[in-house]
Amino acid sequence: MLMKYIVVFVTIFVIVNKIETVWIGEEYWTSIDKFGNILDGRNVDDFVTIDSHRNLRNPDEKQYIAFWIIKDNYGHHEAFGTARIDEYQRIQGTFLNRNNGRELLYGGFRILSKNKDTGVNPFEFISILHVDERLAISYRRHQPARIYSYNKFENFIGTASLRNRVVWGAESDSTIIKVDADDIREDYERNVEILIKNPHKEIVDNEETERLRREREEAERLRKQMLEEEERLRKENESLEDIEIHNLRNDNELTLRYRQRFN
Repeated sequence: MLMKYIVVFVTIFVIVNKIETVWIGEEYWTSIDKFGNILDGRNVDDFVTIDSHRNLRNPDEKQYIAFWIIKDNYGHHEAFGTARIDEYQRIQGTFLNRNNGRELLYGGFRILSKNKDTGVNPFEFISILHVDERLAISYRRHQPARIYSYNKFENFIGTASLRNRVVWGAESDSTIIKVDADDIREDYERNVEILIKNPHKEIVDNEETERLRREREEAERLRKQMLEEEERLRKENESLEDIEIHNLRNDNELTLRYRQRFN
């Protein structure tokens, strides 16, 4: 009988812990390779942007929610950070490393995106005072947070620990920021927002889903067409290339490498 109660308790404990936080699947991420290329048939328009009610110095600047994971001698390190498009149209991500030093990267991370299959964006930022932890996006007990600098009038993305009531991030000028509820409680409560996945925003728009399907099919058709054209040109160049036979009297003459071969 005691064993039965233990099993029931463990089951309830696991269920409760499973609903404490939310993680999201691959359909909500876009990978940026180490060369800065956007993968998975995605583009910048797929990246999630979330409006802010704050007084911002550059209200039209688009910033995206990025996630970086790296394996080093100490294990895995994960961080949420800010992604932007720089003046050279490169995608850059700003993160804090294991020692809370700033890392500016141009690839090798992911960006939060609309659902790849439906185009739905169910994400929003909620004040840390009012956030429902069961809806908070979390990875290994860390949450993506948006921090507001009232001195510089800017938002930036960082990594929060709701359990420890602390948030870390880097401002656009590389200033490292730590917002600790035990240090300045007012800043923690008024200037930090946590990313959630709102289930009421996951309603599928069938027309949008169909549009995305057609776009993916067209992109795949164009990709195959480009590969076929490259293969055709390669074979054509091979057929044009001629290997000339020389004798000792003309072996110093230039070879016509791309003379049409007539059979």
